[in-house]
Amino acid sequence: MIFRLRHPNNPQPEPIDLHVGSYTVRLVRKPKQGVRLTITRQGELRLTAPMAYSQAEAIAFIEQHLDWIAKHLERFKAQQALEPADYSQLHYLGTCYPTRIHQHPIGPRMALEADGLLHLYLKPSTKETDLEKIVHAWYAVELRRLVEPLVMDWETKMGVKSAGLRFRRMTSRWGSCHTGTRVITLNTSLAKATPACIEYVVVHELAHLLERGHGPAFKAVLDRYLPDWRKRRGALQRGPLPRRNNTDTVPAGRS
Repeated sequence: MIFRLRHPNNPQPEPIDLHVGSYTVRLVRKPKQGVRLTITRQGELRLTAPMAYSQAEAIAFIEQHLDWIAKHLERFKAQQALEPADYSQLHYLGTCYPTRIHQHPIGPRMALEADGLLHLYLKPSTKETDLEKIVHAWYAVELRRLVEPLVMDWETKMGVKSAGLRFRRMTSRWGSCHTGTRVITLNTSLAKATPACIEYVVVHELAHLLERGHGPAFKAVLDRYLPDWRKRRGALQRGPLPRRNNTDTVPAGRS
C-alpha cells in the first residue's frame, strides 16, 4: 500500500490596507489572479493581485491609476445620488421614474403605467435580495423589444449580419461583439439609457464586424454611419451607470 502525503493548500494572505495619497486601497492576493482595481458597491477601493505580487508593486500600480480612481469615484458618487439602493426610483430610457412596490399573488412583474410610475408587483414571499434580478429581467425584455428592429435596420445600412443577440448583466461595459461567432451581447442596464445612446451602442458593436479594434479605421466606420457618435458616447458616459457589485478597472476602452 502506498501512502501519499497531502500538503494543505497555501493559505491566502490576509488583506492589507495600503494608503496611497488620500486613498485607502485594500490589497487582496489570490492564486491565479490578474491585477484588477475595483470600486465595491460600498465605495471602497480594492486591488486584487497574484499571490507573489509585492506591496511595492501594488503601490506602483495604484499610483499609475490615480486619475482612474478619481474619475470613477466621482462617477460612483454621482450614481449613488441618481439611483438609490432602495429602488425608490429607477431609470428607463433616459428618464428617472419613481417606483411603487405592491404585493400581488401573480408576480413578479413590472410595468410603466399611465400615472408615470414604475410599478413592481411582487409575491409576498419575494426577498429584497431578489429585486435586482427582477428589475434586470424586465430591462432585458424591454431592451430586446427596442433593439431587435434597430439591429435589423443597421445591419442593412452597414452591410453586415450578426448571428444573434444576447442580453445579460455586465459590470464593465455596455455591450460586446464576439467577432468569431458574430454574436452581440448587450448589458441589460442599457435600458436605462436614452434611445439615442442605445442606438450608438448597437452601431458600435455592429461596427466591430467591419473593424475588430478601436483604432482609426474603427472610428472612421463610426464617423461614416453615425457622425454624432462622440456626442452620444459622452451622454452615455454621463448617464446612469450599470448597477453593480463592483466597478471594473482597466481596460476601460474595450467594447
